Amino acid sequence: MSIVRELVDSNLYYFIGTITETEKALQQVELALNIVLPEDLKWLLVHRGYGKCTITPNIQESVEITTLFRKDAGLPSHFLVLEDLHDAGVVLLNTRSDSGAVTWLETHCIEELQERKESELSDADHFPTFDLWVKFKLHDVIEEDAT
Repeated sequence: MSIVRELVDSNLYYFIGTITETEKALQQVELALNIVLPEDLKWLLVHRGYGKCTITPNIQESVEITTLFRKDAGLPSHFLVLEDLHDAGVVLLNTRSDSGAVTWLETHCIEELQERKESELSDADHFPTFDLWVKFKLHDVIEEDAT
C-alpha cells in the first residue's frame, strides 16, 4: 500500500467525501490535457472523493483552469492546476514527475516555469513527492479544525 493510501485510510474523517469521481471521468481529464495523472490521485478521487481535506476542489475545474493558464500564462503542458488560490497563488502538479511533485507558487511565477524547474523558483513552496503535499494539506485541515 502506498504512503498516500495509508495516510488517507488512517485519517478517513478528513478524506472521505460524498462526491467521488469515476475512472472514466479521470480518463477524460487525461485525454483533454494530454497528461497522465498519478495513480494515488486517481485512487483518492475515485475511492475517497472530495472530503474535508481535498487535494483539488474539483477536477473538472482543474481542467478548465489548466487550459486557461496554458493559454494566458504560458503554463507548460505537463502541469495540472490542482487549485487556483487567486491572491495566495496556484498549486501545480507536475505530471511528468514520477513522484508526483507539487508546487505552490505565486501566479506571476508561472511564466518562469518555461525556463526553470519548479524547485528552483524563489517564490514557491515545493513538495518533491505527492505524499508530502497530501501530508501538508492534512496538517493544514487539522490545524483549522483545532481553531
